Amino acid sequence: MIFYHPLLNESLYKETLDNGFKIYVLPKKGYMKTHAFFSTEYGSLYNKFEKDGKSYEMPLGIAHFLEHKIFEDEGENTFDKFADLGASVNAFTNHFATCYTFSTVDNVEECISELLSFVCELKLSDESVEKEKDVIVQELKMYDDQPQWRAFMNMLKGLYHEHPIQFDIGGTESSVRSVTKDQLETCYNKFYTPDRMFFFLIGDVDVDQIVSIIKKNLCRNFLSRPSAPKIVLPDEPNHVVRDFHEEDFEMPMPIFYMGIKDRVFYSDTKARLKKGLISKVLSDMIFGKSSAFFEKHYESGLINQSFSCDFSYGRTFGYTAVSAETRQPKLLKEKISDEIDYMKAHGLSRDDFERIRKKMIGRHLSSFNSTKYIANTFVNYYMKGIELFDYLEILENITFDEVEDRFLEHFDLQYSTVSIVK
Repeated sequence: MIFYHPLLNESLYKETLDNGFKIYVLPKKGYMKTHAFFSTEYGSLYNKFEKDGKSYEMPLGIAHFLEHKIFEDEGENTFDKFADLGASVNAFTNHFATCYTFSTVDNVEECISELLSFVCELKLSDESVEKEKDVIVQELKMYDDQPQWRAFMNMLKGLYHEHPIQFDIGGTESSVRSVTKDQLETCYNKFYTPDRMFFFLIGDVDVDQIVSIIKKNLCRNFLSRPSAPKIVLPDEPNHVVRDFHEEDFEMPMPIFYMGIKDRVFYSDTKARLKKGLISKVLSDMIFGKSSAFFEKHYESGLINQSFSCDFSYGRTFGYTAVSAETRQPKLLKEKISDEIDYMKAHGLSRDDFERIRKKMIGRHLSSFNSTKYIANTFVNYYMKGIELFDYLEILENITFDEVEDRFLEHFDLQYSTVSIVK
């Protein structure tokens, strides 16, 4: 199957095997570097699941723990093996996925073989699991010592009652300490399955050759694994947990976060992407670096260049986050509220809408000169159930009326929380 986008002049090749495993290749003629992702739809949100009539509840952070153990090949150094091939390798876990990736200019076939080899086989011992706990706990503590991170996590905890988005991707110290070898093996066997995994590669390559190499290196044990379980997510009420939280921390300037909770969700992926893009346009219109709000309060000294506003979302959550370093966080809260009230009374600017929409289109088009950007964007969208080429089509067809409706629907501060670390 081939997807072609005429404006981008790009083709994406897709092949789905009988067991559900998907292979994607995007050829980029004339580009030196090749990027590849071998990924599973298994992230930090998926701790509760059902399979064959049995319910499972795993410790927070177990997907991230499992990534550590897969990446750390027992007795061998994964970094060294790829370095010997002239490649760099890495792995990461987010809310939706765990990804293993390499980039290289040479030895593409050998890198594919190596990547598939170490991800498709789990090697665990009780001793190595116990040893890894200290490593991950230190990683958690490192983040917890960062005031920006504390303010952000306190904002999420203020927004969400039940949804696991409120927890650190790595879990908590107690949840990490509770992880067992058997639990890791269970999660690996349940989620590292063909129907939940895919391989994406971009570079100056021959598509048929790459697909053949991937198929040749997929081990029989992996290909025969049964389908993944059903994810269970809790029902999340619309109202927030608290509207304000303040915490003391030794630091030169207070950190401010305001979160506005989304309450509208769509099962249709294109509708979900459209909502996300409209919300991002809105964020830029009201609080972006070119907005009247930013210019006014930057000149007054209330905010600095750290000020930002963005909308984050998934299938079952969404929120706008406004953040800043500011010496007057409570005054900033008032000014944000005043700006939203002013916009509701006087309306949004159609000129601002057109300017920002065109800016987003232009930025996206120019970003397709970067293979790394394309690879990361593909994976990010895939985990949200979105096709890579849907972005431009939907962004080009967003209307000003839809943005106005979304503004009134989403920017309601009774569903907001403020987190300050001072």
